Amino acid sequence: MSSRTPDRRPWTVNRVSWTKDQIRSTALLFLFAILLAPAHLPAAEPVDGIAAKVGKEVILQSEVEEAVRVILADAGAAQLPGGDILPQLRKQVLSQMIDKKVLLFKARQDSIEIDKSDVDAELETLVKNFRSRFPSDEEFQKELARQHLTLDRVKDIYREKIREDLTVQRLIDREIRPKVTLTAKDVEEFYKTYRDSLPFEPERVHLAHILIAATPGEASTKRAVEKIRLIERRLKTAKAGFAKLAERYSEDPESAPRGGDLGWMRRGTSMPDFEQLAFALKAGETTPGMQSPFGFEIFRCVGKEGDSVHILRILVRVQPDPSDSTKAAKRVEVLRERIRAGEDFGELAKAWSDDDSTKAKGGDLGFLDVQDVSPELKQAIAALKLGEVSEPLRQDLTPSVYAFSLVKLVERIPAKRLTLDKDRDRIGDMAKNKKLQDRLDAYLKDLRQKVYIETKS
Repeated sequence: MSSRTPDRRPWTVNRVSWTKDQIRSTALLFLFAILLAPAHLPAAEPVDGIAAKVGKEVILQSEVEEAVRVILADAGAAQLPGGDILPQLRKQVLSQMIDKKVLLFKARQDSIEIDKSDVDAELETLVKNFRSRFPSDEEFQKELARQHLTLDRVKDIYREKIREDLTVQRLIDREIRPKVTLTAKDVEEFYKTYRDSLPFEPERVHLAHILIAATPGEASTKRAVEKIRLIERRLKTAKAGFAKLAERYSEDPESAPRGGDLGWMRRGTSMPDFEQLAFALKAGETTPGMQSPFGFEIFRCVGKEGDSVHILRILVRVQPDPSDSTKAAKRVEVLRERIRAGEDFGELAKAWSDDDSTKAKGGDLGFLDVQDVSPELKQAIAALKLGEVSEPLRQDLTPSVYAFSLVKLVERIPAKRLTLDKDRDRIGDMAKNKKLQDRLDAYLKDLRQKVYIETKS
């Protein structure tokens, strides 16, 4: 098995993290990868083969590649990194996957089991957290529909992953965490050793916003209908094949470059209405243009085998046009003038904001780390004084939905360096995490001697 890279951030358990919040955070990354896969990052090349064997289980190269893609997408990578970065990242990801398999092997030996109710509770929290990223439940459902997924299907995808993560968490809680103790002297020694490398406490801001979505009008719908009819006519004249027309006209950034190819789909893995349509088609059959929750679509079946079907798709979105954008921008400007005239920001948010998750709270977004917000928002709030409201800002909510917002700065907490006098609890948590990681590393080193591990070059 490959050796580890030394940890340059000793205050975090950053290799194998198994608190509930960390499990949810990791699962959210993978959920975003499925539902909001960034079009700017190249898709992983199809990979077959075994990356590693742990006991009787295997880790596929495709699993490693998908995990790497998720990490790069979360980091905002516009392209795959060059040099030694990508191979090193693959190596680290595989090492983490092996660690997890080893811990699961031990958990099974110790007969550790997780109740279905615990898994269901974590899944509900995961979905709730992800749904909160959308301005309304309707937009969340549209995004699921765009990927031909249902909420139940998403839960099915992550059920086993959550069960495994909770199993590992329980093993660590039982075998390792109780053995980690921390004294005042430990905290002071940790601070003395790592003082120069401790992170700054980032600048934090308390914000509220009013969000006005740009919604498509009748003209936008009419243009989408005209485009789908044009594609239908060109399909009928057979001057171009389905794949060529998909490459030229489809507005699905994921499938269009592949000629509209959605790949093979197994029965029971997608939305019931879509499955009924897909499996009713004969090989070579094409649907007429039809309206869906996220535009107009044409489907073609190119193959069927047992409980699987191979589908191509052309998507034409109904997107806001410049006039729709102008209407939304004017609404925001009117609201800004009313705020300048003395009307209460919170009351206007309750009455007019399209963000269902915050409007009842007067648009309150709570505290955010400035380092985690978009560059546009960071620039806007940098110029604001307490109580001031920004100029209208454009936000891209999903690939086909955008909005304008007014942002109010409620409170600002400047960035600062951690000190033992003022941040003893935070530094204590880092010191404890370092001790936990050290003990976990020793525990894994011992376990690896008892489990067959083979990595493929």
